[in-house]
Amino acid sequence: MAIRGGAFLVAVSSLGETIHEALYRECREELGIEVQDAVLTGFYYHSKQNAQVAIFRCSIPEAAEIKLSFEHSDYQWTPLSELSEVQRRRALDALEYQQGHVVSRAF
Repeated sequence: MAIRGGAFLVAVSSLGETIHEALYRECREELGIEVQDAVLTGFYYHSKQNAQVAIFRCSIPEAAEIKLSFEHSDYQWTPLSELSEVQRRRALDALEYQQGHVVSRAF
């Protein structure tokens, strides 16, 4: 999920790579872009899925053009007000990130 304004939210995991390496790879593979300035802003536990999710804030170069992989058919920029409560909280945590303070929450 992406949010215009510099926040990029991606859940990542793969064997043999760091979470930052996975973030960069996933953005290249699935969106066709190179993100910059990636900062881990939150780590969340979702009880319904029994899953841990890492959320990053990073920059998308101004001239970048999103080119979706075959795994996706469409994307859209979504106003915060239209996100679910959980998505909105994670997005706000990323947008309000203060250097050195990674948020941890359970939903």
